[in-house]
Amino acid sequence: MTLEATITQLEQTNANLVNEVVAIKTTAQDNANTAVQKASEASQSADHSLAAKNAAEALYGDLQAVDAAKTTAVTKASESSDSAAAAMASEQAAASSEANASAILSAIQDAADLYDDTAAGIAGTVDGKHFRVVSEGGAVITLYKNVSGTATEITVFTSKTLEDNREAQLRADIAALVLNASETPVRSIFFTGATGAFIDASSEGA
Repeated sequence: MTLEATITQLEQTNANLVNEVVAIKTTAQDNANTAVQKASEASQSADHSLAAKNAAEALYGDLQAVDAAKTTAVTKASESSDSAAAAMASEQAAASSEANASAILSAIQDAADLYDDTAAGIAGTVDGKHFRVVSEGGAVITLYKNVSGTATEITVFTSKTLEDNREAQLRADIAALVLNASETPVRSIFFTGATGAFIDASSEGA
């Protein structure tokens, strides 16, 4: 082979190598561009995922707030219902008390006369009428109604003086019983509502 042919062949080989290098560089650049694009897409997907996560958390928070609001509303409604029921009960009790007070006032107004005992009251009134009986020196007035000839007690009015005297007597009876308890080991004691005092059964039998 001549020298010129050899040089020509070398130049051709060199040109082929240059073309291969250029092709490799182009492929590498394309791959790099593709990688950058994929990275960008991955970053966008991550951003979208983060946005979706934040939106989900915000929605969950809103749902919790809604549930809390619903619970509060139910509690308030229950409290309002209870308050309304209590108010209604109080109103009914007040109305009942007012009705009772009005009935007693009407009965007092109807019972114009005072009597010494129920027999006199029954004798002095007709069926359905009210009368008053005075006792304990005027300290107690009992309101009765003539029901078919029977004295039916309606209510009792007691003077403050009598109440004070009964309380003082009760305190004195208690003090006496406590004092006597230290002297007598066993005592039989009972309370009588008729006189509003304690009775020592042991002393009665002594």
